[in-house]
Amino acid sequence: RLFRGNEGFQILTSPQFVPYLSFGLVHEDEHVRVVTLSQLLSAVNIHPNFASFLLQPDQEELLTKIIDCLGSSSVSIGDSASKLILTLCEDHQTVKKLFSEPLVKKFKSCIKLSPQPDELITSIRVGNLCIDIALLRAASFEVFAVTGLADLILRLLDVEDPLTYLNVVQVLSKLSASEPGFRFIISEAIVSRIIAPIYGSPSTSEAMEKEG
Repeated sequence: RLFRGNEGFQILTSPQFVPYLSFGLVHEDEHVRVVTLSQLLSAVNIHPNFASFLLQPDQEELLTKIIDCLGSSSVSIGDSASKLILTLCEDHQTVKKLFSEPLVKKFKSCIKLSPQPDELITSIRVGNLCIDIALLRAASFEVFAVTGLADLILRLLDVEDPLTYLNVVQVLSKLSASEPGFRFIISEAIVSRIIAPIYGSPSTSEAMEKEG
């Protein structure tokens, strides 16, 4: 309630208060980081101009820390950051900002082609968010398509883990729900890349030979 209204917006965006938000996003206590992200989400929902405030050049550090939270091994922190970023992207200018240099590098750094379970969970979370952002509108998809993020997500199919493979396929399947996404699937031969690991696995190949 304290941050509702014009006075609340002035407090949230004041040079005196922003450092506290920034500190909360990197606090060692998981609960503090989740609460900070939740308060930022509330601020975006309450104040339409708050997203525009975060797009200001001098607030790039704050955006960077939000993306860093997205890459956290903590599911609570990562999910909270994901919700906040997706809400921010209801403003297309935010999409253009996040998917341009240098911030897009932060997204890419969160998608790791690693067999480590924690890192795989994070990579799938980030990949899923990127697809969700891309599907918000045709213009968002155009921005996403040239970032190289799609290729990174596709490369997760090569990780030798069946559950990861299924999760990535589920994420990629969302693309077919929109016309730009469907065209992208065809142009990038995504279906071929999805089925390649199936036919390339020894167990599947042996099964097909027996059936033949």
